[in-house]
Amino acid sequence: MLPFENRSPYRSIAWLRAAVPFVLAEKVEHHIGLRPVYGPLVVPASPNANPAASPGENSAAQPSPEGPDEAESVAAFAAETGARWIFTGWVDRPNWKLEIGVTLWRIASGSAGAVRSGEGTPSSGAAVPVETFQARGDFAEVHTMVGTAIGQLAHSAGIAVAERAGDALARVPTEDFYAFTLMGRGLAALVGIGRAPNLVRAKRDLTRAVFIDPKLAEAQRVVGEMYLLLDKPELARARFDRAIELWPRYYPALAARAKLAREQGKLARARELYQNIIAARPWDLARRYEYGEVLWQDGDAGPSQAELDLVVARDPDHIGARRVLVLIYAARGKISDLADELEEVVRLAPDDVQSRLDLAAAYAAEGRISDAIRVYEALLGDHPDNLQAQKFLGDLYQKNGQMGKAVDAYRRMLDIAPSDPRPYFLLGGAYVRLGDDRAAKQVYRQAAMRLPRHLDRVYNNLGVIAYRQGRYVEAVRHLRRAVTKQPKSARLRYNFALALSAAGHPEMALQHIARGLKVQPDHAGLYYLRGVAKLRRGDRKAARAAFEKALALDPENHDALHNIRVLGRTEAGADRAE
Repeated sequence: MLPFENRSPYRSIAWLRAAVPFVLAEKVEHHIGLRPVYGPLVVPASPNANPAASPGENSAAQPSPEGPDEAESVAAFAAETGARWIFTGWVDRPNWKLEIGVTLWRIASGSAGAVRSGEGTPSSGAAVPVETFQARGDFAEVHTMVGTAIGQLAHSAGIAVAERAGDALARVPTEDFYAFTLMGRGLAALVGIGRAPNLVRAKRDLTRAVFIDPKLAEAQRVVGEMYLLLDKPELARARFDRAIELWPRYYPALAARAKLAREQGKLARARELYQNIIAARPWDLARRYEYGEVLWQDGDAGPSQAELDLVVARDPDHIGARRVLVLIYAARGKISDLADELEEVVRLAPDDVQSRLDLAAAYAAEGRISDAIRVYEALLGDHPDNLQAQKFLGDLYQKNGQMGKAVDAYRRMLDIAPSDPRPYFLLGGAYVRLGDDRAAKQVYRQAAMRLPRHLDRVYNNLGVIAYRQGRYVEAVRHLRRAVTKQPKSARLRYNFALALSAAGHPEMALQHIARGLKVQPDHAGLYYLRGVAKLRRGDRKAARAAFEKALALDPENHDALHNIRVLGRTEAGADRAE
């Protein structure tokens, strides 16, 4: 809600610009179920605030516009806030009496933002005045006047009001009007009415209000909100608890206390509070969403999903609930449901790059490679410099057998981030798979000049290419450099020993095998390579022991198993000859 208009020339009643909308909003929320779009303090800190509308049907109050463009102004406000019903109002002080005026507007269903079209049927989003209520009385009768206004306007609008709500709507929260005055002044200072917010003044007036009347639950809650702004959560907690003690069904205090418990990690207390709220107000989607979040944070994925499903069933565009459902489906491994939910999130937030990336990843995990590629390509059409999307797109092209497109994607990565090591190794690997060793070596040589911290990987890949080409001396040269850069890598020791053995240096190969096994004693490949080197030296017993060790570490090592069988047949033949 926005502050009411002050039509009097006296600043002494300026505090009512915040206090009257506050009273109106709390009564409307408690008895009708419409929630103020501006949150717990009802009015914003600035008339230019642009709040996010709460899900469900909301209400709001704003200054009464002047002139023929009144309906357009209200419709624009509705488009900004998402409110379905809007209260406009003013206060005045004729002859030392309080006069208030309240108008209820209905926003025509459909796309918000349109305006009334002539004298015929209002267009979608148009603001339609339902009725204006006006009353005059003593200042202490403000609660009665606001309650009467709500009852009359709700009846005219066809909005259901709880039975026997008349007396409750007129409820006076304190018999000491000065305590209420101080609360209103503190609220006005807290949000800033016609000036910047003043927390010092707000604290002075609000603490005096609860000192004069400690049973004024609304003031206790506002003091709690003030302490939150002052970053004093424990003091805020005490005030919220006091407000709930005074008024157990005071929903704004219950919601504030539950939210604070959630933020402090006291999930059991938060669950208890949200359960009480939902039991009494099952239609309150905002609290049900928060309850679902708490259940998820507390590890109850199933109940959390059930609550959030109810939220999106009532409000399919509730992106907060859908984001939590995404987390739930991901944690539970429900890939198909995850993809469906991410589609909704992307529909609601098409500029959310991370959600589009997640959607593509979900498609890929589901085996929908073409859909994943389509999402990545569309994302890159909007954000061509997104390195992550380029990388994943290249990977999917490879998986789909489109190596040329994969190379193009990795090249674009290199153009985007020439100091990032990933494009070099991805592009080099893609060239190797294409059989273009020359292009791969060129990429790795570029990496050697630009990536001094990754020379071990660069020299290793150059050595592997040379080995595959049968150029063992060159392979030994590159791999020696790799091992020098990273001497504690068993993988590099393995590659170096393999090249040494192929180049005719079995003794040196055995030395590096031994060094590699000191680093990683369970490296099955090194044991297998030791068996090959021992076999070439004619040491069948040592070779067999090495192959058996390799097979024990890796039962799927078919080469080791084959060599053991060959050695067994050779030994059996030797026994028969003797």
